[in-house]
Amino acid sequence: MEGNKVLKGLVIGLVIFIALNFVFQIICYAIEGVLEAWFQTLNSAYNILEALFGFIIVTPTNGITIANASSWDMTTTLLFLVFPMLTAIISAIIAGRFAEDKAGGFLAWFLVALISGIILFIGVIIEIEGDFNLLSTMDYIIYLGYPILIGFGYSFLAIFSSESSAY
Repeated sequence: MEGNKVLKGLVIGLVIFIALNFVFQIICYAIEGVLEAWFQTLNSAYNILEALFGFIIVTPTNGITIANASSWDMTTTLLFLVFPMLTAIISAIIAGRFAEDKAGGFLAWFLVALISGIILFIGVIIEIEGDFNLLSTMDYIIYLGYPILIGFGYSFLAIFSSESSAY
């Protein structure tokens, strides 16, 4: 019976995470004025998966680095920093709520983050046609380490939003 609660939190959390990822990216690129160009880039498996799961590999420090290296205006930079965090926060709270207990909430959100990272990593493998020699250590850290970090980092929200009490 406990597995059903975790599975419910996982599935709903994953759906919310995917939807928020896509919608927030559309908002960012629309404000930046390159929405049409962004849709034209969705022509490969990795780009489509990045549009659906991409915020799982954006940590706040990673986002600041990307924003400083780009020519974005202040609004777009702020949105690309806030939206990945907002996506994780909302998804973690909803996953915790639907998992119904604290351990289930933690596990549901952690699995959402881990599955998202693994799916993105599979997209990378498809893109490089399975040649693992093209991958660096940093690729493994980004696609597998960051989701674990984000999974743990936001899991406290899933724990605190669960329906069960500590007593």
